[in-house]
Amino acid sequence: MCANEYGVMMIMSITSFSNKAALQADPLIPSGLTEFTAVDLVVCQSKTAREAVEVLASLLDRYGSSEINIALIADQRETWYVEMYNGHQYAAVKLPEDRVCAFGNEFLLEYVSDYEDSMGHSDISVTMNTYTHLGLEEAVSETNRLQQLESARKEQAALEGKSDEVRISKKMFRVG
Repeated sequence: MCANEYGVMMIMSITSFSNKAALQADPLIPSGLTEFTAVDLVVCQSKTAREAVEVLASLLDRYGSSEINIALIADQRETWYVEMYNGHQYAAVKLPEDRVCAFGNEFLLEYVSDYEDSMGHSDISVTMNTYTHLGLEEAVSETNRLQQLESARKEQAALEGKSDEVRISKKMFRVG
């Protein structure tokens, strides 16, 4: 768990499990975010829980995830529940003020599909209570596009006589 001077708190140590088809469509990214890197990177850049969800989503869109996790992000005004299903697929829901959330190491959004604030949109400003990435249908084409870019990067590195190894550091994950 991590908290900052603005009262933004995040915990992302709730490991869960995804199905094989989802992982084939959008595999985990070995160099992507982990529960340890994400918490530090998100909280240090956020003044509100909503902003932390936007930062986390931006990092997941750009770098992907190396783990299947569930996160809770909160400040004094609101609490968000975030499920990360595979490499780049996630959903975030703002929890209602008059409810509590208790869960084990399993996803629960499928059980709240009737929850009025659970409809998704790729722009957080539209519904203000949900935030999602691409649909699973788009994940295969996005994964193929990323693999083509990676192959091109490796070919370019080989032509230039450089190592194709990419070293990951916290500086690479800055949003802004």
